[in-house]
Amino acid sequence: ALAALATAPWAPPVRGQAPEAAPLAPPDDALAQLAQDDAVRTRLWDWAIALEMWKASPWTGVGLGDYNVAFFDHKARFLAGAGQGGTEHFRKTPHAHNDYLEWTAETGSLGLAALTAFLAVLGVGAWRQLGALRGAARWSLLALYGGVAAIAADAVVNFPLHLPGSALGFVVLLGLAQSEAYAPAGRRFTLRGRAPVATLVAGALALGTLLTAVARDWQADVRLVDGNRLLDQGLYRLAAEAYQRSLALDWQPGEVHFRLGGAHYQLGEYDRAETHYLRSEGPFLVEDTYWNLAAVKLKQAAYPEARDYLQRLLALGPRPTLRAQAEEIVQRLDKQLQAP
Repeated sequence: ALAALATAPWAPPVRGQAPEAAPLAPPDDALAQLAQDDAVRTRLWDWAIALEMWKASPWTGVGLGDYNVAFFDHKARFLAGAGQGGTEHFRKTPHAHNDYLEWTAETGSLGLAALTAFLAVLGVGAWRQLGALRGAARWSLLALYGGVAAIAADAVVNFPLHLPGSALGFVVLLGLAQSEAYAPAGRRFTLRGRAPVATLVAGALALGTLLTAVARDWQADVRLVDGNRLLDQGLYRLAAEAYQRSLALDWQPGEVHFRLGGAHYQLGEYDRAETHYLRSEGPFLVEDTYWNLAAVKLKQAAYPEARDYLQRLLALGPRPTLRAQAEEIVQRLDKQLQAP
């Protein structure tokens, strides 16, 4: 088992067969069956982890956009507190399947207060707008706010505000509802003097910055895909070069560091592999990160460090096959480290 770990830098994902169709449950068992549904269980676990983050940082949260980064750390704490000991496996998801909980986990009670105030102001404003309009204008405005409400409701069990299409739809609908066409009389204003030019310049600069960022990110992804293809073909040096080019362009290069670590591992450059795996740990921590780091430490004959990484992996509740392999190797390491 030690040799197997030392020669395989990561474990392949587990792919099970499609489950058979289950018979319809009687009404009294429907709720229990629903709780066992994979989609429901995933959401319940995600919400529990988000609440764990809020408990750990109640005022300011774990940081805007850091739910994905902090997931595994708080998953391990949650499992330990629930007495699961890392035995319960559930997948890491990029978001909490509840935009409100995720916002609260990332920004804390202060962010929750700001969100509550925003929703309150939006609701009161919408009510006043609808009350001031008549006829077709009221119905069209109601349709716009209906679309906003639908996306807001979906955000209770999904993450539409983190998806470009639905987030854009939310902004467009809300922007139209707040536009001059539906503004109450006496509340319309017009830009005068140099304000229109300044607004146009600011908008152009913002658009240029956004397009530049998108272009860089796209180029980084293209080179990442090239590196993955070369790595699969066994062209490790060329893969490492492609990853380096992606690294120079990517704004969030966590995955690039992870893949680059794999290329260096295959080239026998274990120190460089460890460096890149550690750099990927924050923004792109996956179960296989600790598995790979343990593999590197075994190659370096640093057995206590290898055992520590495997223990950290087990605390995350990894997928069953990976857990079984890690437990077996830990047992072998324990015997070796305890031997006189």
